[in-house]
Amino acid sequence: MPRIFLSHSRRDNRQAIALRQWLIEQNPPLAEEIYLDLDADTGIQGGQRWKEALRQASSRCEAVICLLSPNWEDSPECRTEYRFAEYLNKRIFTVLIAPLAGDDPTREWQQIDLCSAGSVTNIAVDDGGFVNFSSEGLHRLRQGIIGSGIAADSFGWPPADDPRRAPYRGWEPLEAADAAIFFGRDAEILRGLDALRRMRRTKVETVFAILGPSGTGKSSFLRAGLLPRVIRDDREFVVLDIVRPQSSVLTGDTGLARAIHAARSRLDLTDPTLGAIKQACTAAGVGALEALLREIQHAASARLLVEKGELPLPTVVLPVDQAEELFSVDAGPEAQRFLDLIAALGTASGDATNGGGLGLIVALTIRTDRYVALQTAPQLSALHTIVFDELKPMPRTQFKEVITGPAERATQGGYPLLIDEALVNQLLEDCTEGADTLPLLALTLARLYEDYADTGAGNATVRTLTLAHYESMGGMRSVVGSEIDKLLSGDSRTRAAEYRSLRSAFVPWLTTVNPENDQPVRRLARWADLPEDSRPLIEKFVRARLLMRDDRAGEITVEVALESLLRQWDELAVWLSDAREQLKAADSLGTAAHAWRSNDRDDAWLLQELDSPKPRPSPATVIFASAFRVSATTSMPRRNVRTRTRKLRGDCGKRKSWPPRSWLLLKRRRASKHRPMPRCYGSVRVCCVPCWRSRWSWPSSRLPGSSQPFRPRTARTRRPTTR
Repeated sequence: MPRIFLSHSRRDNRQAIALRQWLIEQNPPLAEEIYLDLDADTGIQGGQRWKEALRQASSRCEAVICLLSPNWEDSPECRTEYRFAEYLNKRIFTVLIAPLAGDDPTREWQQIDLCSAGSVTNIAVDDGGFVNFSSEGLHRLRQGIIGSGIAADSFGWPPADDPRRAPYRGWEPLEAADAAIFFGRDAEILRGLDALRRMRRTKVETVFAILGPSGTGKSSFLRAGLLPRVIRDDREFVVLDIVRPQSSVLTGDTGLARAIHAARSRLDLTDPTLGAIKQACTAAGVGALEALLREIQHAASARLLVEKGELPLPTVVLPVDQAEELFSVDAGPEAQRFLDLIAALGTASGDATNGGGLGLIVALTIRTDRYVALQTAPQLSALHTIVFDELKPMPRTQFKEVITGPAERATQGGYPLLIDEALVNQLLEDCTEGADTLPLLALTLARLYEDYADTGAGNATVRTLTLAHYESMGGMRSVVGSEIDKLLSGDSRTRAAEYRSLRSAFVPWLTTVNPENDQPVRRLARWADLPEDSRPLIEKFVRARLLMRDDRAGEITVEVALESLLRQWDELAVWLSDAREQLKAADSLGTAAHAWRSNDRDDAWLLQELDSPKPRPSPATVIFASAFRVSATTSMPRRNVRTRTRKLRGDCGKRKSWPPRSWLLLKRRRASKHRPMPRCYGSVRVCCVPCWRSRWSWPSSRLPGSSQPFRPRTARTRRPTTR
């Protein structure tokens, strides 16, 4: 599909042919990518309606080059093509080939002058004559076209700072450096760029929500697909670092403060310090934060080769990956503050010309099953959202490009890599429809490359992946099980013990269940919270890239690399199925506790009863989450306290299932049952989940997703009494 549309008057055919010819000489692959209606291969074919052909070509392209001249001015078709490209939010290059006689309708676009005085390039055309263009103007146009390309081959490979980077990344999250090997989503990238340009132009919507089910590559689309292309368009956008909410969306290592600080550092804005930016994010009001973002806009605009005030200030783009974490039980208090900031900054958005309102676009990824939480967030009710739901599970027709594209880029980069045609055909045959197909294919290709192609040999060595290599792995559908089998012992008894250790780590620390649709989801775990006997196995999973480990503000964290593991690992699927109801109850209670604390601990937010599955969970239940506290100043009827206590006892089942501290608390209550019932009692942290063994088996008193230890206090009475 041609990605550059050349709009010109028929009276300027020689200039159009000469310009296309020169661009192809500079970059031969452009021969198939520049649409010129005169060309026999890419232009209008016999029997086509020329107006309809031009309209379709301009709608599918990435950029439009308008050859401005008095002839172009006098052509209604040329003006229509320009307006249509503007309506579709295309990147437009206005190229002056002759001085205009009247008012220039394209004056809002930076113009490239090919008829200016100075050094001239002579281009021979078929009629034996020459067309003369300004050499400086041609160079500017060429650089602009290179920078506007969305195709993977418009980015260099391998990265200069990582020449041995693997072209197949498996389940590792793709980054901006991987834009050159991000294949299969060109059409979606083009529509995403068009939508962002429309948001900048209309200034109506603030949130650009990339929506899709787990496994469709939302994070890679944002990180390696959309953002690297947006960053190139520095006249219109200035992009902050990606924010990953986790439990500290403002002050964490991947939080808003660090994203702002990193962007300011790139623009040589050394003040204020990171600590001061964190204070601006957490302090009341939004004025200080808005001022910091305005400085980023002005600094980015000052780097452009234009006069001050000639162009509107670039729009600030704030990328947020995995925005569903803002609404999880582990989100923490900073999530609500972050939403408040987005709402305040979004409503302040407006015309950013000459210091006007702040231009802001929040480009976020979120799972389809969690979008309701974003849609109903009260803080964002005043903001308008564009829902980008184009990331459906990839059709089979796109998989061949995903398989062969990175190998071709590696070969072009000096590391020859071939994929046997029989292997390509077998992979395509094994690729079925479904959300997990793309992750499984990515993991399979990464394992093939690592085992049979990443030899560390010199550039001249040609490496080939064959069907025999693929069959020795057991095929795509068994790739996850095969990878885990290699990590576990071959002895049945040892393997059973390893499974028990892994279960105690994955449930509930690394995984949970979405209470809305019963689908498994990953959660971020602290290394210190994981059972000690599971840590050597977790290390193996990290080295195999099935889990990811990170150091965040001095604290080691671990999380599942991709949620496909939760569905493709049979043993884990069984564990989650067994614990589904208890995990849902735990997260629901944790969410209720957070709502209660966020509403000044108002009694109206207290649970009237604990939701627990019927019949009683077996073999036992344990108490682990921060959920229930009665204020010491609240007058609470004794009947309600007794009712909740009886309910708590009934849900907890047998006496042996209670954890030691909570059991001691119950013993004290029973010992004082003849005393007058207190009007209130201390902090009791409750939430029912299954005990993974017949005894208390969690190695840490720290609660999942919480930095606070589990410390129930004993009941207080008015005066000591004896039985």
